Amino acid sequence: MRSGHTTEEVSRQGRSEDGSERRAMASVPVTSSAILPPWIKDIWHASLVQWKKERREYEDVIDAHCAISGEDIIKASMSVKSTFDHTLLKTLCKLDWEVPLESVTEERIITEIDKIVNNVKNGSIVNIDALFDDELRIVLHESDVQARVVNYFKLCEDIISRNGLQNTFATSTGIAHKCTILRKNLQPTGLRDKVETHQKLIDKSSTKNDVALYKL
Repeated sequence: MRSGHTTEEVSRQGRSEDGSERRAMASVPVTSSAILPPWIKDIWHASLVQWKKERREYEDVIDAHCAISGEDIIKASMSVKSTFDHTLLKTLCKLDWEVPLESVTEERIITEIDKIVNNVKNGSIVNIDALFDDELRIVLHESDVQARVVNYFKLCEDIISRNGLQNTFATSTGIAHKCTILRKNLQPTGLRDKVETHQKLIDKSSTKNDVALYKL
């Protein structure tokens, strides 16, 4: 079974009437139990960021499978609680969340995970400009201009997510600074100059709105 697919291809060999070997491919249904979810084994920030990504992929595969099979999505998918390391969850419930393990809900667990993921690592603000100067790059050898820009904006979001900066960039001030970062690291230089001129002389909305900046 390959992640993202709801059927497996199985190779079958036989011989045609003239005696030559032939190969046929058959689709074999895959049950929802064969689609394995990611587990939570620790609460390191980077681990939970990766877990959320894999959990979304798992849920997408389950959705696609159930759309074909007609299974109930809730019954077909494993809950976050059931895929949480039991001892770790028990420890968190007792020491941090102060709720009995038996009583902790799926919603509470997800909320607590989001708190960790969406907050800056160790509660300290990193040097944001240096971080993006280091990691944010546009891939100039990509010939598809739209794909190049989409991937550039996606990389920006990935950097934000990896470093727990979601809350920092959720405010109007944060969004405006994200626009500054995106513009500052834009390449080639001619394109960056063109964007800056547009913002200064024609329309300033893209200095505070990343969607407007993308559409320039």
